Amino acid sequence: MGAPEATNAGPTTGQHLRRNTRSSILLFGITQGLKFLQVPIVIACIQEGYTLVRVAFIFFAYFSIYNFGITTAYVKYTAECHAKNDYERLSRLLSTGMALCAAIGVVTIAVVFLFLDPITGFFHVEPQYYLSARFVLGFIAIVAMVNVVLGGYRAALTGIQRIDVVNNCRLIFSLMEFALVVALLYSGFGIRTVVVVYGISVVGPLFVMPFFLRRYLPAVHINPLRPSREVLGPLFSLGGRMQVLGMLALLVNSFDTLVLLRYEALAFTTAYVVSRALVDRLQAVPVQGFGPLIAASADLHSREEEEKTLRVFASALRLTAVATSYIFAFTAVNSDLVFLGYVGPLEYSSAGSQTLMFLSLAAIIHTCTGPGSSMLRGACKPLLETCFHITTLILFATVFAIGKAMQRPELIVLAFPVAIACASFVFLILANRHFKTPLLCPLTSAFLPIAASFAVAGIIRWGWSLTPFSEEPSRWTIVIGVCCMGVVYTALFAPAAWFLPGLTLQDKDQLVRFVPYGRRVLALFGKDKLI
Repeated sequence: MGAPEATNAGPTTGQHLRRNTRSSILLFGITQGLKFLQVPIVIACIQEGYTLVRVAFIFFAYFSIYNFGITTAYVKYTAECHAKNDYERLSRLLSTGMALCAAIGVVTIAVVFLFLDPITGFFHVEPQYYLSARFVLGFIAIVAMVNVVLGGYRAALTGIQRIDVVNNCRLIFSLMEFALVVALLYSGFGIRTVVVVYGISVVGPLFVMPFFLRRYLPAVHINPLRPSREVLGPLFSLGGRMQVLGMLALLVNSFDTLVLLRYEALAFTTAYVVSRALVDRLQAVPVQGFGPLIAASADLHSREEEEKTLRVFASALRLTAVATSYIFAFTAVNSDLVFLGYVGPLEYSSAGSQTLMFLSLAAIIHTCTGPGSSMLRGACKPLLETCFHITTLILFATVFAIGKAMQRPELIVLAFPVAIACASFVFLILANRHFKTPLLCPLTSAFLPIAASFAVAGIIRWGWSLTPFSEEPSRWTIVIGVCCMGVVYTALFAPAAWFLPGLTLQDKDQLVRFVPYGRRVLALFGKDKLI
């Protein structure tokens, strides 16, 4: 049965990209701000138990990963079918994929509950946390199954570039999660409560998204009880390739935490995990446009607009390089103050601050790979990124084994930053060659902003050492000092970055378009000619 004729008069790819990026930045700014306030509260209430909360997030990702390939297929096929108005085929693809995910999910939960004790006992968890660890594993498995089955609605909205709708739903439930976690922790509840509230915040938006999908794709009818055999081939063919990439990506991003939890003391691991979590949140700042880049790449690839794809990729690289250097130079130079101010005194805090410094340095290179990864995923070409993850695993295992054999904690802390930075550098070269952009475009064109950012951060830290507050400061002195240093750093570097090489006039035009009042602000300084 033919689908209703869709009108072509709608937002362009660029307009979709700007709207989705603004929405992603808003979601990130609010949710990560809440997480920044929430983490010290969680650590103060449950101490080393915070590591179990982080492990819960890791296991959630592990349980969810088996649909990574199918989710990518959802996005690609939604973009293609929407462009061709073939909503009947899209309905069969989504229904079949969701039925397949449900079947695999039921088997996964059965296996998890059957081997719950052996899996929990594999890690060195203290006796007082053992029952909580078992609960975390079982509950997260159930949440992950629901997330995987209903994730087709989220992926379909992404395929038509309505990521803003997905973000708005997530934002509402994130606000609820923050309020409930803080209130319940201060009321005496513990680890299990934090994980339950997190699970609700994950699955809650998924029950709302079907209503929006019906609004934007009224011709699509999803019924997992009526799968279609004829679309299993395309789902497996495309999904299988992306599935390998997803499993590798997840393993790489969590392998260091799981290895440390297996072989190191829980307090040491907690210090490392806190630092890693802080870097992950900071790293999410410059990568908020990467999700929209996947949808935009899928759309451009489906319409064979190669030249526009290359322009989007090159611009995203330059913007990311400047933003990354701005964020992580300050964190790397002031890692000890940032860590102590964020967490307070904690056993093995030196390991945490060292991790923060090394990860911050590695993040400058690693984050620059994000645009390449997103564009390749949108085009469903995972080979380069697969090689990147394999290289990272090999390097991490090598450095960690050396540090463990020599009993050198500093090498153990260095293992993941060294691995991710070296592998990212190689991937960056290969991705630039694949997209036919100038070699190492983001690093060479943004070299001066990166160097200037480190110089400004170093000068500010030198100024801090001259103040009387640098002598045995209290935690609140450090918090206030870091905030003031951050304000000065921003005031000095952010305006300077605008005039340094690294961003073209077109990049600056795109940048101010992301900010609702950017044009008006620039006009006050006589910079309206850029746009």
